[in-house]
Amino acid sequence: VILARGDGKTFLAVELFSATAFVGATLLSIDYIGLQATSLGFVVMYGALLPLVYILAKRSIGFKWTKRVFGLFIVLLITGTAITAASFISEWFSVALGCVCSLLMTAFSFAQLGRLSGATGTIGKLSRFSQKVITKIGITS
Repeated sequence: VILARGDGKTFLAVELFSATAFVGATLLSIDYIGLQATSLGFVVMYGALLPLVYILAKRSIGFKWTKRVFGLFIVLLITGTAITAASFISEWFSVALGCVCSLLMTAFSFAQLGRLSGATGTIGKLSRFSQKVITKIGITS
């Protein structure tokens, strides 16, 4: 949204802010948790970036989250938490759960993109296939 409006200075400031949050969180935690500090840095970066971009988008174009989008966000948070919790039980279980969830979310995304864009050709076929798969397992798009 920021780039589409041609507001390069704001975009640069937002990117600088998020990169600073990433580097800062990583540097502050690397001595305590090692390489996993980079993961923490990404969480802090996006945790800071999401509200900032939301505020900027709301101000500039009147963006607001629908209940559906907010619900999908909650599903994503729950999924990430479940995969993390699974990693404490077994790394392989966590990997398997993560792969299954990723495939389902990819199929859901393809179905949504195809439905919204009216895609044809190979992308349209992939979208329709994805729609069939997620409908068959009980997920509505």
